[in-house]
Amino acid sequence: MSTVRVGFGLSPGPGTLNDNILQSLPGHLRQSVLVMREVTERPEGVWAQTVKLVGTDRERIFQEVRELMDNPASYQAMAQARNPYGDGQAANRIVQIIAHIFWLRQRADPL
Repeated sequence: MSTVRVGFGLSPGPGTLNDNILQSLPGHLRQSVLVMREVTERPEGVWAQTVKLVGTDRERIFQEVRELMDNPASYQAMAQARNPYGDGQAANRIVQIIAHIFWLRQRADPL
């Protein structure tokens, strides 16, 4: 049995800053996140399969971690899933649009 080097996060629990960050970033970072609780207020990641709810049972958490570490296909399925929160380029697109609008206005205004 070969072991693949993986990067993944274990989300600590509801309402923490780290929890919200971990659940929204896996698609951008191409990582997998196991959420250690029964429900989440960020179900988009679960639906997109970039995040997996594993509950709070220690044995199940251990099994899910081992699955990601020992099975490259399971890890890749989560890490390569489509990011439900976008591609991370929204700010760049907004800046380009605003710059284009100002450039057009400056050319249209005779001084």
